[in-house]
Amino acid sequence: METQHAGPRSKRIVFFVNILSAIVFFFFGSCNSEDGKVEWPNEKDLLQKIIPVINTQDEDFKNIVKYSGSIYLFNEMSSECYKYQYTENFEKVKPFVVERAAYSLVALLMDNSSTNIDYEMSSSTRKNDTIKIVDIHKDIPDLVLASTTVRQTVTTPVELSSINRIVGAFHIELTDVPQDITEVEVIINGLYDMSDYQGQYGFTTGKAASKKFLLTKEGNIFSNKVTVFPSDININLLSVNFRVLRNGQSENFTTGLAGGILANQIASIKGKAEDILKNAQIPLQITYLPWENKSLIEDNIIVSDDLNKIWRSKLLPIGGKAGAGYDNFWASSSLVNEWSKLYDSYLYDGIKDIDHKDEYWGPDVAAEQSLGTIPGWYIDLGGLKQGITITYWNKFGGAGGQKIRTMEIFGSNSKEDYEGGNSNWMLISNFFSEKTLPSIDAGAEVSTGRILFDEGDTSYRYIKCAITSRVDNNGNVVMDSDVNVSEVEITVWTCK
Repeated sequence: METQHAGPRSKRIVFFVNILSAIVFFFFGSCNSEDGKVEWPNEKDLLQKIIPVINTQDEDFKNIVKYSGSIYLFNEMSSECYKYQYTENFEKVKPFVVERAAYSLVALLMDNSSTNIDYEMSSSTRKNDTIKIVDIHKDIPDLVLASTTVRQTVTTPVELSSINRIVGAFHIELTDVPQDITEVEVIINGLYDMSDYQGQYGFTTGKAASKKFLLTKEGNIFSNKVTVFPSDININLLSVNFRVLRNGQSENFTTGLAGGILANQIASIKGKAEDILKNAQIPLQITYLPWENKSLIEDNIIVSDDLNKIWRSKLLPIGGKAGAGYDNFWASSSLVNEWSKLYDSYLYDGIKDIDHKDEYWGPDVAAEQSLGTIPGWYIDLGGLKQGITITYWNKFGGAGGQKIRTMEIFGSNSKEDYEGGNSNWMLISNFFSEKTLPSIDAGAEVSTGRILFDEGDTSYRYIKCAITSRVDNNGNVVMDSDVNVSEVEITVWTCK
């Protein structure tokens, strides 16, 4: 058979294909497969590593890193849990590796494992789920909520910046107990028994719960310390019942705990047991103490319900006096009594114990009336702030002095207002004190709580507290401001 030869046109096609193949091989034949995907983001650029930590440099938080905990990563858009882990020791928590997004990091920590606490321990948790006490009469562990907001630009590690106990404590000590008393049972009424992961309290049954426990007898002293959820904020006077077993017979007594039980605080009652038997009530000194004698949230960050707003608190050292030479705090007027002391100076000496019961501030009401002014306090916050907490202590001694009942709190950014030259103050809040009972409220700590300036959207530098009414030694409401106060403490809040 005769061999067929390709024509000129076919030769040109073969030559063109060979040349094209050579060009393709020259440009792409030696390339790495990954180099051909330069427009694709690397997988590690789509992820972020989140390592939850607590600042162990703070003495108040050192023990908390040993607590066990459930750690949740909530999706910021849906409030659903994106990742979850449980650790028996917070120091051993593992990193979260997640897609880059905005999250809320929440940790529920407790000092010991407890079957008495019911809560969701899985990725099915939602931000408004609840932490419930199964049996309020049994032991409740120390429960701490810690949280922070995680943005897309996060760097590791991520510090939990809002740390709050969601429980309080109740200490009671009865001294000089008669020998014929063999048992004392205490029932605290009006308590919450449920919280969500944002620290909002509630009731599992729709009504306030009660906790029952026995006091431990050591010699002639009966005492106990129990961890409890806070009391209902709507109850002005918390009911505490005592069942005393004496000579085989049961006797019941009731008292009111003014101020209730607060989260992160110890409500402490101490006094003679004989007072119970004589008066059928307990006229004991009531004190409110920071947990373990420390305030765990002082100078720390508090995250409000709006996780886009981060609140930071700091104690504001104050000092000064009325007239020339005052610094950042002054009282509008003061009396010189028979001890010939100027009592406004004791508003900021930092000593709040009963040894200073006769050292207090009492405004010169007569002079104020002649000038047409109202006694009060003036505070320079040192810069623009978005909130304030004012804490003061009622006068000790006697029937407890004449206590503040109502106070109007104003804000201004004018130094002239602060110095008394103008009166362009803006009303921020009306404060009412419930700790005004005779005798038992002597020396009681009173706090306005956190006062936000328009939810953090308004800033003030100067604050005025005008005292508008009082309760006298006998418990009568008097519409003037002849009050006695032994100490004032200021906490300022900033919002970002």
